[in-house]
Amino acid sequence: MSRNTKQSKAAEFFSYDGTFYDVCSKAFDIIAVSLYFLIGCLPVITIGNSFTALYYATSHSIKRDEKTITQAFWHAYQINFKQSFFIELILGAAMFVFLLNTGIVSKKWGGNLSIGFTIFYSLLFAFVVATACYIFPALSRFEGEVGWFFKIAMYMVVRYLPITFLLLAIVAGCFILVWYVQPMFLLVLPGAASLLSTYILDPVLKKHMPEETI
Repeated sequence: MSRNTKQSKAAEFFSYDGTFYDVCSKAFDIIAVSLYFLIGCLPVITIGNSFTALYYATSHSIKRDEKTITQAFWHAYQINFKQSFFIELILGAAMFVFLLNTGIVSKKWGGNLSIGFTIFYSLLFAFVVATACYIFPALSRFEGEVGWFFKIAMYMVVRYLPITFLLLAIVAGCFILVWYVQPMFLLVLPGAASLLSTYILDPVLKKHMPEETI
């Protein structure tokens, strides 16, 4: 390879439309949307809405380059607030009950019965988490009633079990990195994990796309 050819390829790599600029731009967007996500979660009651906006922004902006990351996130944050709030309440209540029952069983009972019920409630808790992994991305893409979103999300949990296990693994990995390794991972993990999830979930969501979508 001649010197001129090497220089030309290097110039192309570092150009405005080159690979280096594109990678840096995506990395900046991942950090930005992660910060937006954390800000959106601050009122607590908007955590579900923030998850919905996070998926919408990573799917439409970082993955498809259809909008800026700021426009995409706050647009979805505004239009999905009401439904995401009710969905979050239901999911949050279910998680609390299953975790509470797990703690009660492990303390008051013993032996195989305690182990059995602990596993049972843990599986129910995992099912709720898996439902959340589908329901908020679906809310970011589709229009419908809250009941319909629960129905389609729970169906997907069972229908696409390999994908469900993969999504749960991503959630568990993020939790371990933040809780046991370094909380600063929160500055990048929400956007990175959501972007990874779009490549897994978008084909599934496309199969169940209703006539009218957002």
